[in-house]
Amino acid sequence: MTKDLIGKVGDKTVSYINSEIEPHIKLSMSLAADINNGVIGEKPKLVYLYEKYKIFKSSGLGVFYPDQLYTYTLTGYPPNTILTYLEKLNEGIIFWNVNETDGSTTSVFRNDSSTYHVTEQPYWNQSLQLFEELQTNVIIGEPYLVVNSGMAIYCSTKIYNSSHYLHTRQKQLIGIAKSNLMLNSIQEFLQELTLIGNGYVILAELNDLVIGASINSSSSEGRSRVSIFDLTDKDAGQLMKDVRSQYGNLKEIPSFFQIYSLGVGYDISKVDYKFLNVHWILYMVVFKSDVEKTTNINSGISVGVAIVVIVFGVVCSFIIGHLVTDPLRFLENQFLKIKTFDLKSCNFNSSKFKEVDSIYEHLFDMVTWLNEFKSFLPENVFNQLKNFEQVEWKPSLFEKDQQSIKVSSEIGTSKMIKTSTLRNSTTSSQNSSKITTGSLFKLGLNYSRISVVNVKLFGFNEDTSAHDLSNIFSKIANGLSTLCKTMQVSDLHIFSMDEYQLTFVDGNKKCESSAIEASLKICKILDNIHGKSERKLCYSIGIFTDMAFVGNVGSNSLRSYSIVGPIVQNARKLATFGQTLDCKILVDSGSVSPIIINQYVLRPVDRLEMEIFNSKTKHLISVHEILRENSINPDEWLYELEQSNCNSQFKSLQNAFVSIFEVESEEANFSEKVRESRRIFQRYIDENPSDTLVANRIIYVLNFLLDYSKDSDNALFELCKNYRTTLHYSINSLSCLNCVPVEISNINFKC
Repeated sequence: MTKDLIGKVGDKTVSYINSEIEPHIKLSMSLAADINNGVIGEKPKLVYLYEKYKIFKSSGLGVFYPDQLYTYTLTGYPPNTILTYLEKLNEGIIFWNVNETDGSTTSVFRNDSSTYHVTEQPYWNQSLQLFEELQTNVIIGEPYLVVNSGMAIYCSTKIYNSSHYLHTRQKQLIGIAKSNLMLNSIQEFLQELTLIGNGYVILAELNDLVIGASINSSSSEGRSRVSIFDLTDKDAGQLMKDVRSQYGNLKEIPSFFQIYSLGVGYDISKVDYKFLNVHWILYMVVFKSDVEKTTNINSGISVGVAIVVIVFGVVCSFIIGHLVTDPLRFLENQFLKIKTFDLKSCNFNSSKFKEVDSIYEHLFDMVTWLNEFKSFLPENVFNQLKNFEQVEWKPSLFEKDQQSIKVSSEIGTSKMIKTSTLRNSTTSSQNSSKITTGSLFKLGLNYSRISVVNVKLFGFNEDTSAHDLSNIFSKIANGLSTLCKTMQVSDLHIFSMDEYQLTFVDGNKKCESSAIEASLKICKILDNIHGKSERKLCYSIGIFTDMAFVGNVGSNSLRSYSIVGPIVQNARKLATFGQTLDCKILVDSGSVSPIIINQYVLRPVDRLEMEIFNSKTKHLISVHEILRENSINPDEWLYELEQSNCNSQFKSLQNAFVSIFEVESEEANFSEKVRESRRIFQRYIDENPSDTLVANRIIYVLNFLLDYSKDSDNALFELCKNYRTTLHYSINSLSCLNCVPVEISNINFKC
């Protein structure tokens, strides 16, 4: 729709420009033809030129020879212009005031005695050049500044020696007939154009100089022309720079495209205007926000009208058949709730109709039975049910194949296959047929960016009673169930009593932000759960963000919500690694964006070697611990300074870690930089003796690397760059120097 609306504006603009230029071409050609054919002399009479001027509304009309010129022209700058007659005498030009009735000269308006050579003017030289290049008798010239007036384009036609032309048809060029078109007329038309919302139009030459625009396109002094990249109104210049940056050249841009500039979305349509030798480009720019607003308004009007019509029909139907259809409407509402598993809202009353009352009883039994096994269904099932009414149905290729196979096996005739295909394509907008075609839970994998949260519990053994296990799991299930409903978790997977997995997909909120927020809430849930011995649960959470294939796989008889990629194992590794270092929440560096750094307090832990989706080699991933939100509660304002100092400590640890392990190139005095980082971690240990496990590990690694490098900056830089920890059934701290593996430590633990 947007493209069609913009196209209509483009057609209107092209038609207007044609209507402006064509008369001037005809005027120039008719004037030259009259001279060439001897109808008038080489110096036209004033009355002749004036009649032509009045008929064609030219802003400048005349004939030009190497040493003469005779022309009517508008002198002054729009809108303060007056009609004058110019003729060249000797070296200068005389401007005559003109009688508006018959075009005769009345008095000298201005006598410009400065030297004016016609053959040195841009319009003369360019006309001759284009005549030669295009092998034509008429051309349209580039914009130029008219003497004592504004910018104009001109149409030039060759004038021949009439005596030679009449007798021998010999075309001896002696001058040009020229008609001017002031650019301000095109500018005024463009400024009156209206696009959607705050949209605007720019008309420019191939050299990027602006002809006119619906926005401010004038220079600071109001007379010279500006480049399309220098426009400031509505950030148009920056937008065109971004377009050029994306496509390399404005000539190469498509006829319609979308782009973002300075955080604002645009729909841009380009129209090439070509007439004779003229080639201009018309840019029509519409803000995406205006398009969406207009669409919403139109949709609102349509919806409003539809609602009025529907309400009127419903009221009439309600009045006519209320007593008969009331039980059926009640059943319809209950079925809608059952369809989306909103079983708690279902209620069944008795009916005065025996048959309906029997249906109520059977439905009540069915809802009771559904409630029994609802808790066994995965969370992603309910998420897909909630989104069922909101997401437009588009069957995947896999579903289409499955449906075709099913139809073929059951019917076996080409006629019925065509009927089934037609039915599937025409009923995609109906809710009832969505379920029958298998589109409620679409099959197929989508390539998505997701965050996986792996929660591992530790410390369960044979001493834990069955009652304690049931009680603990019940509390965990209640907490996770509430979390899934409030956080819009894409999937909750329970591997076992001591391992849980939550999946988040990019949406209105970044998946890593949702995952970290959910993990902190899980920590609060688990910290408030105690067993019979009142001992707190021991747990660790791993968060990993990466690309993966996500979706339902299987068949119509058996399907499962699956994640394909190394991300699941990576999150599990982080959770296991966190338990060995007594860390509650570990995240990979891919989950740590500038926004996350500002919102949460985190500290560096280590570097792990992990697989990344669609990569044949393992990557070195920095691992960080999420400690808490970076905020001060209103009831803790007295401790704001203390907490701010504490946060600064962790910020220093983060900077120290990044400065030595995540640098791209070797820096001078790298050994001293590593020692400074070691001092920062040691200072933290001295000030926080109760929290030393992670910092001591990093100090141990730095001591080893410093000793092993023997104070060689080059060797130390390579050791730091290649340092990583690999997870198998032990923690092996490794590095590499001259392609020779270097083992730093080996800590065994039960996986």
